[in-house]
Amino acid sequence: AGDAGELSALDALVGQEGVVAEVRSRLEAARVGASGGEDAHVLFFYGYPGTGKTYLAELIATAAHGRAAPPHYRKFAMQNYRTDEDLWKLVSPPCGIKGEGAFAALFAGAHGEGREKGEGRGARAASAPVGPVVVFDEIEEARR
Repeated sequence: AGDAGELSALDALVGQEGVVAEVRSRLEAARVGASGGEDAHVLFFYGYPGTGKTYLAELIATAAHGRAAPPHYRKFAMQNYRTDEDLWKLVSPPCGIKGEGAFAALFAGAHGEGREKGEGRGARAASAPVGPVVVFDEIEEARR
């Protein structure tokens, strides 16, 4: 595990230098407070197996938070979400059914960390300008 904010962790991914440069640029922008709206720092990686998408997500979590572990990193194996009921475990169930999905719980915990008294719900810890890193692994396997 590295120190939070140490972008050199990204250098461990070899063969995707262009992607690493783009991610590094976005993380540096987030660090200095760049804003572009609620989705400004959402990165979506999609591609063939074995190209480093999950590994890069782990490196991002390590660079931004010092480690790739909850509450800053969460990996969802999408082959486990094949039915409506399975999906409700991930996202909140429809009205009238009690419960909160894992995804909603992940962000509820992340937004609460480091929030000073009186700050708004979306406030982030000063030491962690990047929110949680979420991986939907094998997303094409959901609902098959």
